[in-house]
Amino acid sequence: MNTMHFLETIPKLEITAFKDTDRIRLLKKSHMPFCGTPRKHPFDTEKIYLLSDPEGCDPCYYEFHIKDISFVEELAKIVDIEGRTVSRIRLWIRRGSIATRCSPFLVEGF
Repeated sequence: MNTMHFLETIPKLEITAFKDTDRIRLLKKSHMPFCGTPRKHPFDTEKIYLLSDPEGCDPCYYEFHIKDISFVEELAKIVDIEGRTVSRIRLWIRRGSIATRCSPFLVEGF
């Protein structure tokens, strides 16, 4: 039995994301953007972790005080091969804030 499948052409759906460019322009002068996956701090409720690239080759994370976050943008989600999704955000952190960056490294001899 020969079954033929036909592809149907459907009209393209254009979605325009709302961007407040004036606000972003002002934020760029006094803030720095950091993108990643947010996580609760394990014991300090006034801090947040941001995993910069949870599925990639640079598995570092940032630790910020919540009071230093001025604006949050939701970014596109990452979907792995098994269909699990990972949320991503962009945090705008006030310049001059104290933060922590933690990244793994290989311990070698001198």
